[in-house]
Order: sequence, then structure tokens, then C-alpha cells
Amino acid sequence: MSIENEILMYLRTAKKTNSEVYLNEPIGKDKDDNEITLQEVLENNERNIEDEVDLKLKIKKLYEKMKKVLKNREKTILELRFGLRW
Repeated sequence: MSIENEILMYLRTAKKTNSEVYLNEPIGKDKDDNEITLQEVLENNERNIEDEVDLKLKIKKLYEKMKKVLKNREKTILELRFGLRW
């Protein structure tokens, strides 16, 4: 089970029994059997701004390369299958 599922399950349970949820309360355990709090999960999901920019640049390069390499039929298939826009 993923951490996101654990969070949702905990929040649903907590909502039924209590209207307040605290960031430092344990919400489950990780794969190493350590307790996890909601605050830890939220802190770990933040990406570094440099990583975000790097990812955007790589995606842009990938699209440019795909435009040059792919035939029109292949582009159409990718558009229809994955919703990509050139």
C-alpha cells in the first residue's frame, strides 16, 4: 500500500471519529515499520526548484526531439493514446 492510500484511510477514519487532524499524529508506518506523521509525508513531497526546472527543460527537449524524429502517423498515435500536444 502506498503512503497516499494510508493517509487517505487514516483521514477518513479520523473524520468519522474526530473532526480534527494534527500534523504530528502518527498516520501509519513506512516500509521499514517506522511510524509516519502527516507532517513528514507533506515535507517529503516538496521538490527542489532546481529539480523542477531541470525536469521542465528535459521534457521540452524530449518534445523537440520527438517532433524531429517521429513521422506524422506516429505523432498522431501518441496524441490519441497519451493526449500529447505538439
